[in-house]
Amino acid sequence: MRLTSGIKKILERDPCQQLLNQLELVQEKASMAKLLYLVRKSKPRSEEGWIHVSDSSLTCDRLLAGALLGVKPPRSFMPPKTRRILDNGSYMHLRFQTYFHCLPPPFTVQAPLLLRHWPYTGEADIVVKHPELGKWVIELKSMNTLEWRSLTKPLSGHVYQLNCYLGLIGKDWAGQIWYENKNNQELKLFRVDFDKKMWQKVWDRGNRVAWEVMEGRLPDLCGGCPDPPFCGNDIAITPERLEMLKCLMNQS
Repeated sequence: MRLTSGIKKILERDPCQQLLNQLELVQEKASMAKLLYLVRKSKPRSEEGWIHVSDSSLTCDRLLAGALLGVKPPRSFMPPKTRRILDNGSYMHLRFQTYFHCLPPPFTVQAPLLLRHWPYTGEADIVVKHPELGKWVIELKSMNTLEWRSLTKPLSGHVYQLNCYLGLIGKDWAGQIWYENKNNQELKLFRVDFDKKMWQKVWDRGNRVAWEVMEGRLPDLCGGCPDPPFCGNDIAITPERLEMLKCLMNQS
């Protein structure tokens, strides 16, 4: 299928496509050495004392307080197939991060980048800026052909996640979500502008829960708790956890 000149001009103005074009010019420079560098750089981080962006969508304030205190909920068994799916997504992230690290100056790339503004934390997949192409936070996702074909706009949960990263990184940044078809490596790219109102709600709620915990109080149990013993007994404020929170807040 040939693209008309009009569509070509639109694609040329699309920042997502412009960035992909630049990436594909250097993609062949990706090497095992760069990939191994990223693997060595990736270290497990303690999330105690922080609300992770992925936890911020929890509807229960008590669970949100538990995430802040570093109280891990009981983990259900993960089938081997599910683990393979998650691993496949992790490898896809490493591959694209390696591509992005091949971009030459004046590109500046941080991939991944840990973002923190207490009480929230999150890790952006790609943070890239260029004097002409702008400043972008890029979220990477993969899906199978059936899901990918029906995709006409970014999924709301992914928009929410990226918007939290934009809220944490500061003003003058915009976002992109790149979806890769895991069956054939085709891409769909979407621009996402920062929604300040959405982030403000997330920020206000997290701070309200955090200050409640700092004052030695836990949020009330919600009416439809799926695990009352965990929420009622395991999520607890101890002197040690409270001291940890005070130190992190003062350092932030």
